[in-house]
Amino acid sequence: MILCVCPNPSVDTLVNVPQFSLGQVNRVTTEQHYPGGKGIHVAMAARELGADKVHVLGFWAGPTGIWLRERLAHRNIAASGPAVDGWTRLCLTFRAPEPYNETELLGVGPVIEHKDEDELKTVFNRLISSASIVTMSGSWPVGAGESGYGDLIRSCAGRGIPTVLDCTGIQLEHALPERPYAVHLNASEAEAVFHTQDPAKAAGCLAKQCELSIVTDGPRGAYFVANGQLIHANCRIESQQYSSVGSGDCLVAGIALAISRELPLMETAALACACGAANCLRPELGMLYRADVDRLLPTVKIRSLP
Repeated sequence: MILCVCPNPSVDTLVNVPQFSLGQVNRVTTEQHYPGGKGIHVAMAARELGADKVHVLGFWAGPTGIWLRERLAHRNIAASGPAVDGWTRLCLTFRAPEPYNETELLGVGPVIEHKDEDELKTVFNRLISSASIVTMSGSWPVGAGESGYGDLIRSCAGRGIPTVLDCTGIQLEHALPERPYAVHLNASEAEAVFHTQDPAKAAGCLAKQCELSIVTDGPRGAYFVANGQLIHANCRIESQQYSSVGSGDCLVAGIALAISRELPLMETAALACACGAANCLRPELGMLYRADVDRLLPTVKIRSLP
């Protein structure tokens, strides 16, 4: 089983605004709602890629939390975790004229209490007995402690279960000393941590704190470091692209599958990059299709770097 920890899930709403005027009334022409939150994107991608069992663990609040769990059930993805007060957050992505296109507004979500966090960790410790790998993605709700991911990684390490981490800020700061197996950051996130604009150098710095480091640099590809080897992988897309929202999460799904299948670094990088690129080919936010991944996989360009 792939266990995807998503502490702060969301209902992602894509709104089309053909004309956008600041300080004026703007009318939305269409809107679509999708299951969201980084960990949910990972789970949906992993299930689409053929993972037999995928389980999402998170906090679920109000009608939006119920809707999310129903959507996951339709995809044969199990969901567990505390039901808390409030509403699971709403996140908006605008499809609008430049410079507003792909502007995102990320909602706050529920406020949790210590007992809620303790309950989630209790459920987590029960679920990992059946997990082959655990992904941990995104932010935590308001009220959570600063070492949530660090505590979960420590539990996995004690049982020899590999973890894939994708987060920022104080959670990342507390998680890295616990040495997750793999860590993904984008170039701007890595720059904030390692104070370098060179994503390859940042990947090398990150690799000192995990077995596999991944730093993505948008359409310029991604850098992977493992066992002292640095490689660059890129997948150029020639067809129409819709949105890059969720590409990093789809990449993490590819990483998790590659680790669970014990693929070598080159194959891991190829699968991960094909997954990230495939996310851009469909209008659904944070979702890929296996046929697109299979088609893109042979086109990934990989090179070793000193």
